[in-house]
Amino acid sequence: MTDNTASSSGGDGRRSVDLVILAAVGAAVIVFLWFMSGSDDRRLQSSAIGFDGLGVWLRTSDVDASTFRGGFGMSADGIGLNIVPLYDLDLNKRRNQPETKRDLLSQQEEFDISREVVATKIRDLPTLIILPKWGTGTRLTGVAHPVLRVTDAKLNTLLSQIAPGLGSVSFSETAFTNYDVNVAGQNLQAELYLAQTIDGPDCTPVIGRRDEMLLARCKIDPTGNDQQSVLILSDPDLLNNHGLRLGDNAHIARALLPDLADGQRVLIDYTNYSWVVDADAPQRADRTWADLLRFFSYPFSLLWIGFGAVAILFVWRSFVRYGAPRRLFDEGPGAAKTVSIGARARLLRLSNHDGALLADYLDARLTDLAHRLLGPAAANSDTARARIDRILQRRNPELAHALAELTARIRGLSIDIPAAEAIAHVDDLETLLEQIAHDT
Repeated sequence: MTDNTASSSGGDGRRSVDLVILAAVGAAVIVFLWFMSGSDDRRLQSSAIGFDGLGVWLRTSDVDASTFRGGFGMSADGIGLNIVPLYDLDLNKRRNQPETKRDLLSQQEEFDISREVVATKIRDLPTLIILPKWGTGTRLTGVAHPVLRVTDAKLNTLLSQIAPGLGSVSFSETAFTNYDVNVAGQNLQAELYLAQTIDGPDCTPVIGRRDEMLLARCKIDPTGNDQQSVLILSDPDLLNNHGLRLGDNAHIARALLPDLADGQRVLIDYTNYSWVVDADAPQRADRTWADLLRFFSYPFSLLWIGFGAVAILFVWRSFVRYGAPRRLFDEGPGAAKTVSIGARARLLRLSNHDGALLADYLDARLTDLAHRLLGPAAANSDTARARIDRILQRRNPELAHALAELTARIRGLSIDIPAAEAIAHVDDLETLLEQIAHDT
């Protein structure tokens, strides 16, 4: 009883360890899948230079705002302002992938978008373009340092690609700069670190002065057909995740953006393609369950019937057998020995060594006799022959003498005796063994 208890407790301990290991492996797999499912774009949007915080702040402030990451088309109805943050400094070509950690930290572009897509977004909706300011190093380290800022030359190239006449970009010499903002009857102050402004001749300042505009409304001709009005935010720190906590930036966003959207929805657009769908264009019919049911109608129904019949036969055959499965060796542990004896006998017979074969046959028959008289353990003993002789001497001395004489005669035969002589000795041996079995 004590042994059973100890065994049970040991088994419970092993099962507990197995469960802990399985739980740890499962947790590791879940964490790995979660990490791999998060793309660089999602990590960028939730980082210090992203704008996910702006969407959350506007929604908690009862502003109709949402974040759009693509995947489907939408109608432009009800959207009053489309906010497009740019992380690309050259709209005409794709960025180079960094090869080393140093290249990654110094990388200034993170998300490619084409010039045609930007022009289409401006044409389709009232748009607020947010210029880039910080490179990949700021996203990875969470530190806004001057060495991690994009260069003014690349920013000026970006402005010229959006539309000629947007002017140039300049950086503030002071660490923090404040800008007065009067919106919705409130006098607020925007605070920016290393402020980044533009001075476009075709733009009207919304925040800042004409030679130092933080937010400007510009007239541009992106498609070459007609002029469009677009808002340009030169410094993303006014609205991005780490900039909302400075000064009155969060209050400015809550008051200014709904006013720019005329009370309609504010959309933060992270996509690099045009997603606006023409409401007058013919729409593709939505998928219904009827589309799936067509695969079960004729002639596909014949295939499903055949598949079902095969599946039923397969399941039935797996449960119903005509008997136990065959084993490779029915003899169990003695299979190898039986095969070895058979192979030796065949070799001796083929080489005409009938005398040697007869000697092996004698040993096998004596072992079988010992098994029947003394049991399995004694049958494999070296003293089995002597114990058989003692039993026969005690019960029938004549049989003991006959067995000893026949055994000596067989062991003294030549290895190449004729087959007829060997068969005669086998007959004598079998007759004697049968008599011993009956008498004992």
